[in-house]
Amino acid sequence: MYKPALLGVASLLLTACASEPKTAAEVNPILIIDSNNPQLVTVTKTTDVQKQIAHLQITNHELAVLNKKMDYFAENAYYKEQPRQFIFHYSTNGTTASFTQIESVLEAARTACRIDIQGRTDGQVITPKEKEIAQKRASNVRDQLVKYGVKSEIVFTNYAPSGDYVGDNWTEDGRAQNRRVEIDVYTACR
Repeated sequence: MYKPALLGVASLLLTACASEPKTAAEVNPILIIDSNNPQLVTVTKTTDVQKQIAHLQITNHELAVLNKKMDYFAENAYYKEQPRQFIFHYSTNGTTASFTQIESVLEAARTACRIDIQGRTDGQVITPKEKEIAQKRASNVRDQLVKYGVKSEIVFTNYAPSGDYVGDNWTEDGRAQNRRVEIDVYTACR
């Protein structure tokens, strides 16, 4: 009674061992990309070179897709040009821009579609006083631009009480460069 069952199991085992094992290519087919026609192809013997070629084809396809996305975003960008930038420098605790400084921005600002104002200090660490100075610098420029006819809804302010240095903050000249307001005036928006 057990002999037929034992013979059946033995024959199954022998049959399974007699067949050749599947190659890596049969288990994991390679994606071959031909122009815009990706397809799975089963290759029985895959060399390292074939694997590298397949990998490069995939990489090239991914790069082509990314390039199309970048082209789309470039064509549909909100800003059509680089902003015109103005920089005002301040004394150590100064927060008020002079009329001469404001006047230099007004012509471009009156035809702008967006204005970004960033107040900066030469602070080493963020303190409440440094925050206040940076914020007042940006707010003062915004308020003066609006006072002289710029639409308030296109003016945006930001501030950084320390960091974002343009000069060496360990020298007096560098600190003088870092005490500033940067004004980016965009005149061509969508």
